[in-house]
Amino acid sequence: MPIVLGDNQYGKAETHVVRVTKQGATHELKDLNVSVALAGDFAETHLTGDNSKVVPTDTQKNTVFAFARDPIGEIEDFGIRLARHFVSEFASVYRARVAIEERAWARIHVKGNPHDHAFVRQGSEKRLAMVTCTDDGTWAVAGLTDLVVLKSAGSEFHGYVKDRFTTLPETRDRIMATSLAARWRYRDAQADWAKSFAGVRRLLLEAFASKHSLSLQQTLYAMGSAVLEAHPEVAEIRMSMPNKHHFVVDLSPFGLANDNEVFYASDRPYGLIEGTVTRDDSPGTDVMVELNLDHRRPEAIIDLTRISELTQWGTDDGLLRIGAGVTYSQLINELGDRLPGLAIASRTVGSPQIRNRGTVGGNLGTASPAGDAHPPLLASDSQVELASTSGVRRLAVGEFFTGPKRNAMRKDELIAAFLVEPARGPQQFSKVGTRNAMVIAVCSFALAIDLERRRVGSGIGSAGPTPLRAIEAEEFIQGELDWENRARPSDATLRRFGELVAAAAKPIDDVRGTATYRRHALAVMARRCLEWAWAAA
Repeated sequence: MPIVLGDNQYGKAETHVVRVTKQGATHELKDLNVSVALAGDFAETHLTGDNSKVVPTDTQKNTVFAFARDPIGEIEDFGIRLARHFVSEFASVYRARVAIEERAWARIHVKGNPHDHAFVRQGSEKRLAMVTCTDDGTWAVAGLTDLVVLKSAGSEFHGYVKDRFTTLPETRDRIMATSLAARWRYRDAQADWAKSFAGVRRLLLEAFASKHSLSLQQTLYAMGSAVLEAHPEVAEIRMSMPNKHHFVVDLSPFGLANDNEVFYASDRPYGLIEGTVTRDDSPGTDVMVELNLDHRRPEAIIDLTRISELTQWGTDDGLLRIGAGVTYSQLINELGDRLPGLAIASRTVGSPQIRNRGTVGGNLGTASPAGDAHPPLLASDSQVELASTSGVRRLAVGEFFTGPKRNAMRKDELIAAFLVEPARGPQQFSKVGTRNAMVIAVCSFALAIDLERRRVGSGIGSAGPTPLRAIEAEEFIQGELDWENRARPSDATLRRFGELVAAAAKPIDDVRGTATYRRHALAVMARRCLEWAWAAA
């Protein structure tokens, strides 16, 4: 049986950084424990001892200290900067994970006034952040640990399974205590980290205190639900809650009553209650990415591919109604002549295997700003059909996207289909990536020309919190095109169209590209798409 090298990573663990920020006589303190883990093209160092691609862990430590020379800010931002540095700086690194623990310090008060530069540690609780960065994107997880909480009433435990080994008495009044560890994953690597952390922590405490508990499991779910309901930027939250048992002491041998007032606090053994509360709204390809990165572990995954209604397409009052289960390959082969822009975009998706399985409906469900199908759907004024037991509703695709990886689907809805007019003129799609294939777009652009109505539609991808339209660019070019003679637009017209498309974007700097580069690339793609499409008119 052959022996092979499996998954591996390495890095520098627990670099303890203390950063003092001086603002005159007043000092601010950051106390961080930073761990870096890198994965990539490191097989040779394991197999032959060739270290030519290895970034020494001492270098990783030094990088942490050097980055701390600049303002650290929130620990999530610090982790993002570090992780993106390792992936972009070293060709051998394809994944960087940065885990940070922050210890809180408070100012010592002297005669009622906070001291400028004297601090006291605030207990054992620590704030957490873990950032994962690859060529495909950046994910942020925040959290806390060692948050010790206790409630002396409002907790019961009864009605459980009993057998010959059961000695635990039922109770309708007990102490419930735990040392909470919680980690929550953000939908996007952009958030108001401090505000979000404070809000999540407050809700966890409020739910723990206010929920009348019949079990610690019930309390865990109530706490997680409270967070997800109030914080749309959070995709899921995982909690670990050891049950810190407090047993009523039997004082009867001493002739004393004990009405749940004197307890023995046992440190071990203890019950360990763990669970994840998540949003049940992720389409297939994104689910697999999250499973591979160990970002989520759903109890079940439902395969909808056998529901034949979702895999069919037809016409509906002049529109093409395309089931959410129609694959990219099916769309290319069967609808490429009617929807050329969407077909071009579909050909850029992944590999043949992915196109044979992946769907535009799944792409819509992710609501990713980088979704390849989204720009041509925007350019063609498409609609999304949502179905539930309450009925069917349709939304313009631009209204469907509500934020980074967020959409307008209700909890009881699924995407049944999307509807789009057959092309009334030439369409184009262009995409820039960090390599030639199998890549998430750095930015993308789609154009749809309606020769009958003399209208132009546009769609921008991977250059904003949601897919975008360039409305001003559309209005400009509709007034400039020679609809009668189809003459080529002037260079100045093409250039201005590109400038307006770039101006409509709302890009950020990330591991795939800078905001400046994205705007430049969009201007170039917009000019080229317009020239190509108009030449075919």
